[in-house]
Parts: sequence; C-alpha cells; structure tokens
Amino acid sequence: MRIDWVPISASSLVVGAAALSVGAIVLPQAGFPSSPLWIVEEQPAMWRAVAGLYAVASVGLILGMPAVLSIFDLRGARVALAGSVLFVVGCIGTAAYAVMLAVYRALSTGDQFVTGLHELTADTGLQVILYGWVLAFAAGELLLALALVQARRVQHWVPGLMVLHVGLSPLSPTLPDLVAAGVALLVTVAFAALGVLANQRALLP
Repeated sequence: MRIDWVPISASSLVVGAAALSVGAIVLPQAGFPSSPLWIVEEQPAMWRAVAGLYAVASVGLILGMPAVLSIFDLRGARVALAGSVLFVVGCIGTAAYAVMLAVYRALSTGDQFVTGLHELTADTGLQVILYGWVLAFAAGELLLALALVQARRVQHWVPGLMVLHVGLSPLSPTLPDLVAAGVALLVTVAFAALGVLANQRALLP
C-alpha cells in the first residue's frame, strides 16, 4: 500500500514555520544570539514558551524538508538539496538552543548563576556555535529560495519573502515591534505556500 507522506510532511513544515515565527516574536529582541539567554534570569515565565516553541519549530521544519524537496524535479534540485542540508543543520541548532535555555534555567541559582552567565555568554566557543547555526539556517533558506527561482514552480513572491526574511532578520532589534513581528511571519507565509504546493503536487494523478 502506498503511504502518502507528503501531506504529513507539508503539515509539519507549516507548523514548524509558525512555531519559529511565534518564538521569534515572543523572544526579546537582541543584538546577538546569546543575548536572549538572559530571559532565563530576567523573565523566567517566558523561557518555557520560547524553549517549547523552538523545539516544535525544529522538529516540524526538519520533518517538512522532504515536502519541500518533493517540489523539485531537475531544475534547482541540487541547490535545493544543499539548501535543505544547511537548513536542517540550522534547525538542529535551534533544537539545541531550546535545550540550552532549559538547562540554563535549571542551573539558575541567583547571583552565582548571573556571574557565570556573564562569563559564558562572552565565551568565544559559544559565540561561534550560536552564530554558526544562525548562519547555517540563513544560508539554507537563501539556497532554497535560489532553487525555487531556478525551478520556476512557485510565484516569485515566495522566494522573495524568504530572501526578505533573511535580509531583515538581523535588523529586527532596531525595528518597531509591529514591523519586527511582520518580519518574523515572513518565513511562515513562505513555507505555508510551499507546503500547499507540495500537497497539491502529491494529489496529482
């Protein structure tokens, strides 16, 4: 019996993208990736929501990548595969970040923890890891956008939203809250369109 896995993967893609956007909206804006770690001390009620949303986002987006790849035939397939690999690396980093928030909260014990967090967030190794998964996520999204342009299977506004999301995300801390929220939602709209397209292609005879 044929298992129609594309609709499930497409649904996971949309759920993951939505969770990522909501997590980015809820997370306090910061100038660098390690800054939000301070929510475990300054806003203890928020870290559970952010950690949970990022965990759901990482799982949903990883499970949704097969649906995205099903859109491509020959044109753009190699670029899409490379982009999906980088994107999955970024998603794994997102899951690790969610676990990191949970661990930091569990270790939070007042002044001693605050002093340790000062030292930890300044650690070069941690900075490399944090920036590494963020860059992998962004590079993967850009390559997927390029592959979609090459494949010519979607309207240009879909990869356009993905490029816009990558370009504007670093500026989110300087943008008004409403505009920053709109930037975070760009990836949800783009991946929702991809999920719908993948589902439609799966239903074709």
